[in-house]
This record gives sequence, C-alpha cells and structure tokens, in this order.
Amino acid sequence: MINNADDLYKIFDLDDSEYNNKVYFDHDLGFSVRRKYPNYPECRYIPPQDKDGNPDTVVLIAIKYEKTEIKDDKGPISLRVSTFSEYLYKNFDYNFDDDKCPTRESVIISKNSFSPYEIISIGEFFFDRTKKSIVDMQGDKLTGKNLLDILYKKHVGSAHPLSKTRIKVRTFQVVFSCLEKFLRLAKWGLTFFTGRTLKNDLKTPPIGFKYKHEDMLYTKDEYCEVMGWKVSMREGRMLSLLLLLSCFVIYCTGWNNVFIRMGKHILYYPLLSLAFFILATSIYDFLMPRFLLLIINLIIKMRLFLIKKKIRV
Repeated sequence: MINNADDLYKIFDLDDSEYNNKVYFDHDLGFSVRRKYPNYPECRYIPPQDKDGNPDTVVLIAIKYEKTEIKDDKGPISLRVSTFSEYLYKNFDYNFDDDKCPTRESVIISKNSFSPYEIISIGEFFFDRTKKSIVDMQGDKLTGKNLLDILYKKHVGSAHPLSKTRIKVRTFQVVFSCLEKFLRLAKWGLTFFTGRTLKNDLKTPPIGFKYKHEDMLYTKDEYCEVMGWKVSMREGRMLSLLLLLSCFVIYCTGWNNVFIRMGKHILYYPLLSLAFFILATSIYDFLMPRFLLLIINLIIKMRLFLIKKKIRV
C-alpha cells in the first residue's frame, strides 16, 4: 500500500549510486531523483562543466503516484524525465565570474551539442496493489530501477540526431505547427465568409473542449435584422459575389443545361429572383458557419490527439 512519498520510494527500491538526490514533493505523492548523463559519444549531449570538470546539468526524473485514480486495483504512475541545471536552479542566469558557475567555454560547447528531449509517461505504468509491484500496460512486472532505466535511456538517446524519439518529436512539431496554421485559417474563414467570431477564442483549448453553435457571435456592424432574422451582411455580399461569378463563368463558357435554363427563368422574374436569393442566403447562413465550426472543432480534436500521442514518446 502506498500512502506517502516514502512508501513510493521504497517500492522503487533505487540504488543511490545511480539515482540520487532524492527529493519528496510537497503537494503531490511523489519524488524526484537525479542521474548524470553518460560521457560523449555515448550521449551526444554535452553538459556544461565547472572549472573542476564537474557536470552542472544532470537528468532529473520526477515520479508521481496518482492515488485518487486507482482502477482495477492499479494506480497510475506518471513520470517526467528532463534536463536539470544545478546552477540555474539557484540562479537566474550564468554568472561566469562566480566560481560555482559552469565555464563560458563549456556552456558554448553544450549549446552546440544536441539537447535531449523531455520524456513524459502518463498511463503507461502502474502500481498493482494485488501483485504489490510496478507493472506496465500489459501487466508485466518490472522493478523501479528497470522502469527508470527505460525512460533514462530513451531521454539520453533522444540527443542522437537520428534517434527514433527525436524524429518522432520533430514530426510532431511540424504536424502540430501545420494544424495551428489551419486552425487560424479556419477562424479567419469563419469571420471572412460568415461575419462571425468565436466568443471564447481559446489559444490552447482544454482536453475535451468543443465549440458550440452558441459560441459564434456576429462581428460588430456585420449583420442586419429582417423580420427578426439576423442576416450577416458579409454573407449577403459573399453570396452575391458567388452568383455574379457563376453568371460570368456560364456566359464565358456557354454552358447550357437544365439547371442553367432554370436559373435563367428565375432571373427573368424579379420576385422569383428575390425569393431565390433569400432562400440561398438562408441556406448559406445555416450551412457555412456550421461547416466552418465543424472544421475548427475537428482541428482542435486532432491537436489534442497529437498532444496525447506526444506524451508517449
């Protein structure tokens, strides 16, 4: 049974010679430990060093037990592996006049080396209260040291330019950046084509967030009321432009089919033309905003899907 951070640390049963500097969390049930980076070329990342040659930056591994989310007698264990600078933890920036500060040369060398990526693991490892052991998603047992070794090697390996983790993260960054651009484009399209904006335009929507139709608001001075019905003036202009463009294309190409002949008859009668325009505007007003809102929600869903996938690097 894990009741506090010390119980969790005992479950991991770590050797202080490798994973040291244990620190218990104040507000979460968990702890952190540190481990040195391997020497080059085993690790492509070169930590800054002080004048005595001691590395300043180490690997920080944070372990948290989700006691409130126990399911099927299994409690999730979340882990984060990242770089940790001893000097920058206590100081705002490097002060090369300070004897405890890494040397300027070593900092430059470190910045020119490949930095490892942060590794986050959520929902992949658990403490099985029945087996009284740490298990993976398949239910296989593993020791605390084995678990930390797996994530440590993955973090260290991410510093290699051709590592699977590095390629995966870079791919994620490119795809995520494209989705960000598509999201901005869809929001711009919502304003440009329908004269609407989003009430809660969140840059980073929370997990499960979804815009509703009520979240769409008309931009200022972009609508008029006709018999109690709000009509976007921009929609009217866009629809008129589309109709004029269609007429121009038909005239230039000489197309002639049943729909075009029907359109000519409609345009011949003013009242029928007005009725057709009102009907077309109402259909446009109903479909276009909902279509663009669907696109926006789909992009948000894809972004959240990518974020969840990135967690399991």
